[in-house]
Amino acid sequence: MNGNPRPIENPASETADTKIQAASTQTVLRLLVVEDTPAGAQSLIDPLQAAGLAVTAARIKSPLEFQVALKKQDWDLVLCPARADGFSAKQAIALLQHAKRDIPLILVSDDACREDLMALLHAGARALTAREHPEELVFVVQRELKDLTERRARRHYEKMFRESERRCTALLDTSRNAIACVRKGKVIYANPVFVALTGAAAEPSSPSNIAALIHKDDQAKLIKLLKRVHSGRETTGRETVRVTANGTTFAAEVEALTAHVNDQKCIQLSIPVSAPAAGEEKSRSSAIQDYSTGLYNQAHFLETLEASMNGNAPARPALAYLEVDEFAALAERLGAANADLILRDITTFISPGALATRYGDSTLAILLAGTQTGQAEAEMHALRKAIAAHTFDVNGESVHATCSIGLSLPRDAQGGMEALSWADAACQQAKAEGGNQVIVAQPDAGQCPPGDKKLATRHQLRAAFSEGRFALVYQPIVHLHAQPAETYEVLIRMQGEDGQQKMPADFIPDAEEAGLMPALDRWVIQHAMEALTGHRRQGNETRFLIKISADSLTDQTLVPWIGKQLQSLRLPGDCLIFEIREASAVKDMDASRALITALKQMRCRVALGHFGENTNSLEHLEQLRADFVKFAPSFVNKLTGDQHGEATVKIMVQAAHDLGTLTIATFVQEAAKLTTLWQCNVDYIQGYFLQAPEQELSYDFSDDE
Repeated sequence: MNGNPRPIENPASETADTKIQAASTQTVLRLLVVEDTPAGAQSLIDPLQAAGLAVTAARIKSPLEFQVALKKQDWDLVLCPARADGFSAKQAIALLQHAKRDIPLILVSDDACREDLMALLHAGARALTAREHPEELVFVVQRELKDLTERRARRHYEKMFRESERRCTALLDTSRNAIACVRKGKVIYANPVFVALTGAAAEPSSPSNIAALIHKDDQAKLIKLLKRVHSGRETTGRETVRVTANGTTFAAEVEALTAHVNDQKCIQLSIPVSAPAAGEEKSRSSAIQDYSTGLYNQAHFLETLEASMNGNAPARPALAYLEVDEFAALAERLGAANADLILRDITTFISPGALATRYGDSTLAILLAGTQTGQAEAEMHALRKAIAAHTFDVNGESVHATCSIGLSLPRDAQGGMEALSWADAACQQAKAEGGNQVIVAQPDAGQCPPGDKKLATRHQLRAAFSEGRFALVYQPIVHLHAQPAETYEVLIRMQGEDGQQKMPADFIPDAEEAGLMPALDRWVIQHAMEALTGHRRQGNETRFLIKISADSLTDQTLVPWIGKQLQSLRLPGDCLIFEIREASAVKDMDASRALITALKQMRCRVALGHFGENTNSLEHLEQLRADFVKFAPSFVNKLTGDQHGEATVKIMVQAAHDLGTLTIATFVQEAAKLTTLWQCNVDYIQGYFLQAPEQELSYDFSDDE
């Protein structure tokens, strides 16, 4: 059965235009009419047109047609018989509620009993009218249209108000002043500068926070200022007081004014401060720190490593590469977060004079500056023994762990990344020989490190991370039926050491083999979310589609991490769509279902990528319940005028729609495919025909509405 809603036909001609439109200067009434016959539908439209309403209507005969119509475009009203054989009013009401669409449904009564009518009104029908009283139909339709217009206007202004609040909050968050909102003596909002001044990030609501900022001799002046503003004698007040922060006392003009936070009236305090008093040192320290271990981050470590290995350095340091043995098994048994606790505890055994960083999920790189060659080797043997002898307490469970260490000793012609490659290679050799040992790299003059392509790739990609040579580009995904949805797919590019741009096909396979995809996924997600935050602050209702690799599907820490990013950036979850390749998802259905469920709990949406390559794709979709499917490029290639190929696409699209899933056709390169895709009811399109991936979010979606 065709799933398309039927346009209203002229009873005198079955070949009438696809839609009836009455010329009118008024706003078009977009009307869905549930009727078995064209004549029955026309009998409801004629009085509306005679009353001066410009009507665009479609006739519906089945629940499937109704669902498709709701997805294809926006509608203003539904006219539905109170009694119908094929498609009942009760079903129509349920489908409207399931779709969460504010579309008034008006019952058209012929001979339905009063009890049935009351049940339908209680279920959600907005009004009741009789077919034989056309003037009553016009009155009810006009009244419901007026109410609908008012509801839409209210939602519009509420949205504008929320956007205004969001922009105001963003301004407060980025202000260089310390800002706090106070209600009944408690801080109900504090911006980052205020938190840096008070050091009270954990308990921002504590009433002592503000008092701790103000010199004790000036606290009475502050209280008087708050009382003046609170009483209404002043809407804005200022007072110069002495502020004490981070051991420094300085004079600052405090401004107080009335404000509202979450519909609560409060007083907003603004304290101008100099940058050092607002925690500049703290910011500099945090910029080079890895919070998961408390060590320096990779970028700072590699910068220090290269500086210590250049020709001007007074003495070249030794470099160690440490990897926890059987870390994957520990993570599987204890959980990834608990396994991380072991790595964090290991860092406490490292000499205070050494510079260390977390270099991978289970690895540490350690720079032994100022250490003699023999001393460096002895120090690493002592470190290995201390770790092996230690009992780690992981949430009350006693755990033992060992490590393998590779040591690269100073050489005159050795750069930082080369030294790291040698240390890594020695560590891999120690692991291959059973682990729990230290091996010193023994490079021969003129030879490259003995690591394979996987080892070299790992260091090349990590160098790209530390040198900022990754970048994001964006490609628009456009709704084919003029729905207002501004969506981009986020794609990654890498600048090679030669300065040339590399496409994902040039480095993603190597990253997969080197085990770096989880780190690359997080880099893309974090930077995409930051870019999206800035774009949405300009008033854009934009969504991003971001790919998740197969290696991240079983990462139990990924979703909590995404949740923290959403919270810190104040992004709504429904502005993110995460794409999982179908072939990756079906390899571990339990992990995929768990990930999809967790993402949906944060209101994020999920897409299955390269959908349709498997003969059981529809069965997989039914199990995974993704919100979108992105058809494999081969699907678009089938649309070459071949009726069989077109029929296959139609069947897949309709089956996806029946499961409540929207469809995306990718790799659309030419205009000739658009008509066929539209006829197949594909929801979205993406490809170079619209726009190549670009660094700017510049596509004009209004041209397609």
